[in-house]
Amino acid sequence: MKVRNKKTRDKTVLDINKYQHIYNEEKDLLGEGGQGAVYRTRDGDTALKIDNGSESLEDFQAKMERLIYKPFLHLDIITPLVLLKGQKGYVMKLLDNFKPLITLTPNGVKPDDFREEEIPFFLQEMFKSNHIWACKITHYKNTGGLRMRLFILKHIACILSDLHLKGMVYCDLSPNNIFISDSQMPLIKFIDADNIEYQSKVKSSVYTPNYEIPEIDKGGNNSVYSDIYAFGVLAFYLLSMVYPFVKNESDWDSDNNQSKKIWEEDWIDSEYFSSEYTEGLRGILSTEPLKDLFGATFEEAKLTPYKRPIMPLWIKAIENALNDTLKCPKCEMSYYDSYVESCPYCGEVKPLRVMIETKKARFVHELDSQVEVPLSLIEAIQLSGNTQETLFSIKKDKNNVIIEKKCDKKMKISDREIFRQYKRPIDEFHYVTIEVDAYSMTLRIGNEI
Repeated sequence: MKVRNKKTRDKTVLDINKYQHIYNEEKDLLGEGGQGAVYRTRDGDTALKIDNGSESLEDFQAKMERLIYKPFLHLDIITPLVLLKGQKGYVMKLLDNFKPLITLTPNGVKPDDFREEEIPFFLQEMFKSNHIWACKITHYKNTGGLRMRLFILKHIACILSDLHLKGMVYCDLSPNNIFISDSQMPLIKFIDADNIEYQSKVKSSVYTPNYEIPEIDKGGNNSVYSDIYAFGVLAFYLLSMVYPFVKNESDWDSDNNQSKKIWEEDWIDSEYFSSEYTEGLRGILSTEPLKDLFGATFEEAKLTPYKRPIMPLWIKAIENALNDTLKCPKCEMSYYDSYVESCPYCGEVKPLRVMIETKKARFVHELDSQVEVPLSLIEAIQLSGNTQETLFSIKKDKNNVIIEKKCDKKMKISDREIFRQYKRPIDEFHYVTIEVDAYSMTLRIGNEI
């Protein structure tokens, strides 16, 4: 008779209403964080959080009861539906098409699952010399590339910023605790709401492995600043596919055998880092403002929490970076328009694209389908995580360009007021002035702009 591993057996738990929830510890595992694991249930639209923290059952239940009084119900945070009976944990609503953010990281890459014919043409040579990294970059491309990751990071930063403005701390930020919908412009949801607490009342000291916080490692508690630090690690890893710290080669032959914490190692983009570390895609995936934020977080403010860049600064830098991305029509990788003359991956020339500039902002996008111009070009970025307001849209129709108004603002193009649509031959858009209320912007469309 075949003996089954106990870990793969189905488990049944009861909630306090005596309703059964069935899950499999191996097959249904969605993610593991600093204080437990999340499993999808057989119900399809619910998940279980099984807590393995050190607090007592009574303290855990009291903490859950306090959640209902916290003002984050309108945020994109999944809250408990019902507590489990006799154990620490709860049931939460989770849609079928959501997946943990960790699936976009190298953690989800199994190089042995890739065949040579699945590797894109621009990575074929790398596949022969560095099989693992060719597979990781292929995964990066297949999961939306740079543009998708910036879009996700912007909304994560917005949710965190809104929490912080309400005086609350998330406490355990990691790709295991963030879920995204399976779409081109995914919805973002936080789970693990049970760790959220007011800054003045935080007593927890939790984090997920590889997201270690220096002050927590030294015995301190979670704070707004620890959230910011964890976000910096997450953003760096999601964009570049490597963690911001790695062991310096100069330390390898040291007589000091005491192992360091990951944050005690050198930041890999530091001028003091002696190794020629070439892993990841760091050089072409950070703008100068983002590099400055990473530098401030992992060098100057690593041990001085109050100096860490606040979330609105991250939101602005990420939004500006997102607005500067182009997608290559040949290799389908996205890159920053301002930093290169052609695609840095395959060398393809830049595609037909839209460029809009104001005194304070810039937006560029390939004109291969309908382009949604964000309202944030003229207004402050909204902190509501999954909101993306549109100023107007641009699409190509044969040899014409159609601009469609999408807001209630007064809009003029070349002194002509636009109520719904504006259609003109594409060659008339080499340089066009657009006025939206009191704001003036220039619109250019072409291959060489």
